[in-house]
Amino acid sequence: MYAKSSPKSLDVLNKAGCVGDMMWRPLGPGGPLEMRTDVRTMTLMELSQLPEFIRRGGKVLLLLGPCGAPGCGGPKTDVLRAILRGDRKVTHICVDSRSAKGMLEPA
Repeated sequence: MYAKSSPKSLDVLNKAGCVGDMMWRPLGPGGPLEMRTDVRTMTLMELSQLPEFIRRGGKVLLLLGPCGAPGCGGPKTDVLRAILRGDRKVTHICVDSRSAKGMLEPA
């Protein structure tokens, strides 16, 4: 999305160590990346708000599949690690087998 709409934003996210996104919000190896970029997606809540949402009884389903970039198809283990690191951001997970298997390997 960023490559076409804002290469400048993509550069900022890459320099910050972005490994992917959750709900179209960027993630770094340590969790959510909350920084200013030229392009920002509209979401119902920030990733940092998910732990409190869950504590209040909310449910968050993570559906994670292989990379959808043309010619890629690789696992998204780095994204899964970032989501599972730190405060609880999901209550339920449905993930492809290669990304799940990658969780058994050292980071």
